[in-house]
Amino acid sequence: MLKNYIFLLFLFLQPTLFAASQENRIAAIINNEVVTKFEIDQEIAPILKRLKSQYSADVFESKKDELWNIRLMQIIENKLLLQEAKRQKIMVSNKEVERSFNALLQRAGGSIAKLDAILRKQGLSIRKQRQEIREKMMIDKLLRQELEPAIYISPAHIQNYYYQHIDQYQTKQRVKVQNILIATEDRDDTEAKQLAEKVYNKIINGLSFTDAVKQYSEGQFKSNNGVIDFFEKDTYFPVFEKVCFSMKHKNEISRPFRSPIGWHIVKLLESKGGERTPVAKVASKIRMAIHQQEYRKKVEAYIKKLKLKSYIKFFNPGN
Repeated sequence: MLKNYIFLLFLFLQPTLFAASQENRIAAIINNEVVTKFEIDQEIAPILKRLKSQYSADVFESKKDELWNIRLMQIIENKLLLQEAKRQKIMVSNKEVERSFNALLQRAGGSIAKLDAILRKQGLSIRKQRQEIREKMMIDKLLRQELEPAIYISPAHIQNYYYQHIDQYQTKQRVKVQNILIATEDRDDTEAKQLAEKVYNKIINGLSFTDAVKQYSEGQFKSNNGVIDFFEKDTYFPVFEKVCFSMKHKNEISRPFRSPIGWHIVKLLESKGGERTPVAKVASKIRMAIHQQEYRKKVEAYIKKLKLKSYIKFFNPGN
């Protein structure tokens, strides 16, 4: 029945729409509504103006086509949602619209003239802006009504999210170490390893780490008694950092290990940071983050469902 109605609509519109100028050709039909090339061109014009100065002609045309198609799909999805909101008789009062409009007005400095000038640059008007506010609020009400009741976030869900994103909930760890380097630049690897083992055994048997640095270490930190001041991860070689950040106790000394520049023995002087914020303190933020993820997924699924039960026909508008 719907398809028959659409066909009649198309036949009715055909003489006027196809007699119109190139700019007004049909881009798509969504149930009982039409999207024209002019509508899309008008909306993307301000963005295209910026892009044209940033890209060569060929790249610009590619970006234009990409943007054009993205905007077409956005318009289709918005129309489907708005049609469903109207079908369900979702209402938005004038008071609600004005409250949102006034907030927009305040961001423009409280001046209607200034807001009007801003909107005109975007191809909009005050009347069109109020209409868009109403339609957006109708869609938001529809989605909240349809999707919110199905979103449940359990304590276990929050715990899992916390540990999966643990880096977000702990301060960055920094370490200060003392380093002995036996370089492999002027000796072979076996000789360097044997020397490193010899130095390590001397330290274990009573030689102070600082004296070992003075007697055996090489490289840029020797002049500072081998001390490398506080640093975070992703500063030095990964293998070097792995050892430094794995040590837990002050004055802990590593066994000799290899890096791309030689053999090291490292002593942990101090460690700062790395403290975790308890999950209870961030539970509300995590709940919000999970809710946003779940909500987006459900919106995508809801739109897909609307598309499946709707009549959508695309045309080649000669863009």
